[in-house]
Amino acid sequence: MKNLVRLPLAALALLSLLAAAPFASAQTVVHPGDLQGWLIGPFGTPPSAGFEAGPGMPPFGDGSYGVEITDPNSKIILVRNDYHDLPLAGLTAFSFWTWIDPMAANVNNWYVNLYFDTDGDGMYDGVRLDYVPPAGMVMTGVWQQWDAFLGTWNVNTGGTSTLADFLLANPNARFNAFSVPEGGAVRFNQGDTASNYVGFVGNLDGVRIAHVGVGDDTWDFELAAPADPFAVPTLSPVALAALALLLAVAAAWTLRRRRVA
Repeated sequence: MKNLVRLPLAALALLSLLAAAPFASAQTVVHPGDLQGWLIGPFGTPPSAGFEAGPGMPPFGDGSYGVEITDPNSKIILVRNDYHDLPLAGLTAFSFWTWIDPMAANVNNWYVNLYFDTDGDGMYDGVRLDYVPPAGMVMTGVWQQWDAFLGTWNVNTGGTSTLADFLLANPNARFNAFSVPEGGAVRFNQGDTASNYVGFVGNLDGVRIAHVGVGDDTWDFELAAPADPFAVPTLSPVALAALALLLAVAAAWTLRRRRVA
């Protein structure tokens, strides 16, 4: 009888941790009425872009930020300046989710720019890191999460690097919003000054950035504000799967106890 009790309790503890994991980062809803510190604007010819419902099942809530690139020299930029002058060493997580329309003629994905003061003098030193989701892993019609914190970045001065290796080579590196507010130390982009993004249709959601100087935040892009600010956050697919497994284990355990009794 002891073994019967011990196994379900261990399973319940594990599943409870799994279900709680998606909420380790504070979730903040970003919508047209409150951009929560994001600056969003076009560069060149304004693309068709904005908050929308879906597509599919976004990782958080039921909406996201979408864009369609139809012209050369057309780009949308989502900027955060609250990391300006904070040390790169304080960054502990950086990830985001993207979705590409199956009918899109171009699958060049969303990409990230980080701008740096590498010597600690408070000035932008012309050093930028660019993260692009690995082309060989990009799929259409599904939401995909990209862990840029552990990924490989392009260095604008040449070569590639992980954030850890870049920090090792530049221990004094600090984020730098080279022109406030338009510049932005952290940028999410879709489109380009050339034509190599024409035909892209896709979305961005669930941007997570954790830094000891700011906090651990996940931004959920939505078409409208939450109906109830005190409502329990929407469960992620991982949490829903964990909850389903938890209920199945509990039901099986209860049935087995009745048979033993």
